[in-house]
Amino acid sequence: GFLEEDMNGVNGVNAQFSEDGNEIYFTTNIVDRLDLKSYDLIQPLQGHVSSISDVEYSRDGKFIATSSSDGTIRIWQKNGEIIRVLRGHGASVSDIDISPDSQTIVSLDVEGKVKLWNISDSKPFLEIDKYASQYDTNFSTTLDRTVQFSGDGKSVLLKNNNRYDVINPFSKETVKSQFGRVLFFEENSLTSITTTPEIELRDKKGNLISAFKGHE
Repeated sequence: GFLEEDMNGVNGVNAQFSEDGNEIYFTTNIVDRLDLKSYDLIQPLQGHVSSISDVEYSRDGKFIATSSSDGTIRIWQKNGEIIRVLRGHGASVSDIDISPDSQTIVSLDVEGKVKLWNISDSKPFLEIDKYASQYDTNFSTTLDRTVQFSGDGKSVLLKNNNRYDVINPFSKETVKSQFGRVLFFEENSLTSITTTPEIELRDKKGNLISAFKGHE
């Protein structure tokens, strides 16, 4: 097929779509990019010295952010040129997210430490370390550890295996803790949490809006 032919020589082993759906990212310690309109490889994102854990595309379309087990976060122009390197984590960075207004990055490392960064600065303006003591270190996959902004950008969802903490990052307060499975955490800051045998729909403060039964 066309992908087998056109992707000859690509170094990536993990693949994901860009936020706008126009590219596919293939990642190891670099990000190879496939343009889905021309099927041409475009300028790779190269600079990390270890495997890349996450790639995020800003909603304003102006930059790309990557995190890595080398402990850094890198911000790139769309043409592949590096804007800046964010250093501050003392461990592998497992996940990042970009705020809806494209002004802030939240990051999570494998020790459970959360940091917030202005995209125009190379140092974190806020650090939350209190979750590190309760962080589950028995899970090595980054899929069990994620961090995500709410749709309004005012809250952060920290996932640690099947535990979820909704955090007000500026007060550093835990708004809600829950065990189960979060299905989404997006528009209007609504959180849907699955706990067998029902689905619960809650607001960002953890108040129950509705429950849907029927799961066995």
